[in-house]
Amino acid sequence: MDETKKWTVYLIFLVTGWATGIGTLGLFPQLWLHYGIFGLLFYLVFTVVFAIVAILESEKVIELGHYFVDLYDKVLKKPAMIDAIWITLALFISFYAANIVLPLLGPFVGVGFVGRLISKAIIMALIFVIITRAKEKTFTIMAIGGIVFISLVFITTALALTTPKGNTWTYVHWGLSQLTAVKPITTRMIVESALRALYGVGLGLGFYLMLGSFMGKRFNAKTIIGMGIFI
Repeated sequence: MDETKKWTVYLIFLVTGWATGIGTLGLFPQLWLHYGIFGLLFYLVFTVVFAIVAILESEKVIELGHYFVDLYDKVLKKPAMIDAIWITLALFISFYAANIVLPLLGPFVGVGFVGRLISKAIIMALIFVIITRAKEKTFTIMAIGGIVFISLVFITTALALTTPKGNTWTYVHWGLSQLTAVKPITTRMIVESALRALYGVGLGLGFYLMLGSFMGKRFNAKTIIGMGIFI
């Protein structure tokens, strides 16, 4: 496999891991259960629209060349912007530490203040090592992480549906009936479908603008973003 094809596959899975994020896993099932089949249809329509916008914007950034790099250089000269970025990163790290690392370390370090602090420190250390030491392997590690994340989603879903514990089968039957229910179309349904789709496509276009600035003209934004979101 040549370098362009290899990086295309990596980037597709990066987009997939990004799109299969907090919004999709946490918010989309609730939307579908609440609004039924029409909620799903509106969600899919908005997802396609946002995906097209993301692709067009990324292609524009590719044509401009190094937009994000130039912006990054400007941001570095503004301490207040650097502080804002660090605060945002700290919030995301806190969320993932509390929901991923802490359940694993809880039996050993506890789930109190000290346990949470250790969990956050571990995530920050991992991020630091990957960014500073992995070098050309950084995207490979991120892509593999995306694949693992997606695989775990399917595995845990399959286990939940095939393990009849307590009222699991009753809940599954109720859920399926809700998913296929036909409910009245309302303004609230449309707005919430649009918001869930926006979360699913990537919490805004910032990620795709950054991606477009690094892909270069030898990569196809339609293939990378389109396939990533589709998966």
